[in-house]
Amino acid sequence: MASISLRNHRDSHPMDLHRLLRLQNQVIIGLAACLAILVLTTVVLIQHLPSPNGNHARFGEQTKDVPLIQQPQRIVVKEKCTSFGCPIRPVEFSQLGRAASQTPAIAVSSHILITHKNNKQAENLDRVVLIPSFKYDNNDGSLQFSTTDPRDDFFAGVFDGHNVNGDEIAQFASDEIPSRIASKMKERFDAQSNNFNVIKDIIKETFLEVDEEVPGGTGGGTTASIMVRIGKKLFMAGVGDSTSFIVVYTPPRKFDQRKASENEEYINSERNIRMELDLELNLQGKISIHHQNKRHKPHVKEERLRIESMGGRIYLPRENPLDSKIIRQKEDGYIGIGVSRCIGNHEWTSAGVIPDPDIFSLNLIKFWSENDIPTSGGSSGGKKVFVVLGGDGLFDARREEYVASHLAYGLFEDPNHLVELGKKLIKMAVPLKRDFYQPDISVLAKVIEL
Repeated sequence: MASISLRNHRDSHPMDLHRLLRLQNQVIIGLAACLAILVLTTVVLIQHLPSPNGNHARFGEQTKDVPLIQQPQRIVVKEKCTSFGCPIRPVEFSQLGRAASQTPAIAVSSHILITHKNNKQAENLDRVVLIPSFKYDNNDGSLQFSTTDPRDDFFAGVFDGHNVNGDEIAQFASDEIPSRIASKMKERFDAQSNNFNVIKDIIKETFLEVDEEVPGGTGGGTTASIMVRIGKKLFMAGVGDSTSFIVVYTPPRKFDQRKASENEEYINSERNIRMELDLELNLQGKISIHHQNKRHKPHVKEERLRIESMGGRIYLPRENPLDSKIIRQKEDGYIGIGVSRCIGNHEWTSAGVIPDPDIFSLNLIKFWSENDIPTSGGSSGGKKVFVVLGGDGLFDARREEYVASHLAYGLFEDPNHLVELGKKLIKMAVPLKRDFYQPDISVLAKVIEL
């Protein structure tokens, strides 16, 4: 009956039916357009929402996604990038283990950065920075260099501030040194000419410039220990008493699961006197340490001769020369400084404290050949190489081999526990008695390949 009525309606009012169909089509088109606008608006709003940790970039700033740790569920955070690379900095030790969104890319398969604040001051005086793909010649400002490939060029640095404004000076040095090295290299270095002596000159000039321009200039300073890889050359430079070296790791022929289980017990254990006697880390491979830097302490012969020739005085305890200090008299007694070279502390310049770095360069091709290390295209089970940089808070408490063993285990033998190994290393360097002074402790390790 309804169909008959409709047919009659069509016959009697054809124009009205055409208008009705045209109106229906217009409504459908309008609804579809509104739906498309709604979807597009939602997508745009989602893209511009800030990240949970608040590290979204301001308008015009460049950002790049950086993974935290290479596990099945990858965590991504934003890192602000510069024209020469994307710096990665560690978070405070106490922040590790909290919500994943608050933990930056401090540990992946090729590097780890850990820092721990002292228990006497409000600020951590250490600064640590890694630029895992350092590009001095990035002409177009693109972000195609933010990978963590161990074959890439890189910049790594540990800066241990001291005295009143040491944190400000360490921050200044950690920002300015890589920036100025990149700028000067872009102007003056030609990789085709292989004149790598230019880079040594640039590094020294940069240290001296940063020293002259540090905020404050007196009342504080910082050590500076850096490594820069350019092609097949590695440059190591530093002032102060921080420590840096290269490690060659040789894997075992076969892994022992029993030892692996014991190591996991060690990692998860709480530190106490019994544990230090009964439990220890058993690295199944072997390590060898190469090209350790000079620590600039007043008791070292070369440093002592310069200081005394400039009229400086040195306090040298017989029982522990590492506690040597340059001293000068004030109205109420003596004050001292425990490093013979640093950036800042200009009030000590007349006593022989200088900012001139020791600089060493290494031909990586030759190093690989001399130590029988396979290239990245060779056997995956062969020797591995990584570099280590750390402040005196770590290396005054633990020997270089001890630190290198923990890092090698986390990087190569048990990558799933890399962060826990870093935390364990810090805990093993902190004094057992909580009322004792706990210094700032920082360490950086970076795997390198040819």
